[in-house]
Parts: sequence; C-alpha cells; structure tokens
Amino acid sequence: MITLRAEYIDEFIIEFQENKGIKFETPLFISESKEQMEYSYPFVNNILAPKIVKLFNLSIALFTTISIETQTGCNLTCSFCPVNKLVDKRIFTQLEFQVLEKIAIELNVLCFNGTVNLYVNNEPLMDKRISDIIFLFRKSSFK
Repeated sequence: MITLRAEYIDEFIIEFQENKGIKFETPLFISESKEQMEYSYPFVNNILAPKIVKLFNLSIALFTTISIETQTGCNLTCSFCPVNKLVDKRIFTQLEFQVLEKIAIELNVLCFNGTVNLYVNNEPLMDKRISDIIFLFRKSSFK
C-alpha cells in the first residue's frame, strides 16, 4: 500500500491501493466545517484523483466484488433464509459453464482484480462443478 499526502493541502489524507497496489478511498478531511467537507469530495474525485491515475497509469475499478449464483438450491433449512429447501420454489437450474467462462474473460478485459463470490441465494458446494469453477477464476488471477 502506498500512502501519499497532498503537499499543498495539509488537511487531506489520501490512501491508494488500486490495480497496481494503489487504492482510491475518500479522503479524511480534518475540519468541522460542513462546507469544507462538501468541497473536499469534488476536489479529490474530479481534480486530484484523475491526475494521480494519469501519473501512475492506473484504471479506477468499476466494482470490487462480483457474486455469482452458479446454480439454484440449497440443502439446508435455515429459518432466516428466504431460499431454504422448504421455502425455495425456484426450479433447479445451473449456470452454463460457457457463461462462467465468458464472465471470466470479460473480467480480465476490465482488469478486474477484486473478489469473486460463488454464492448468492444458494449453496455453492452442492454444485458438482465447483472445483472447475474455482480453477477457472483462480487461473484468471481473481481472489
């Protein structure tokens, strides 16, 4: 992680850790004035961040996490869950492996380096292809 301090603006603390170990987070603005806080966000997002992106040749991530439901269904009966096996009325379906491959390719095109969650409203370990799916996204260097 690289931490940069804007030399000409003592009140900002900016942290970076995006594609190449640099991430953009909303700066902490050490001030009690609401007007100054509101000004700081447009300044960082519209002026400072683009200059740093250009300087370090970065791309700002569109999203950091993607969740994929590889198949419907769950084998548990958790009372709090809207899709437990006693309540879920959906017909069993599986996402085609070709669709998963297309997702992996498109994430590579976007230089995605975030997290891929293989669950939404299901039990991913019930999917017999789970090892192949994990391998697909691991070889694409996702977390």
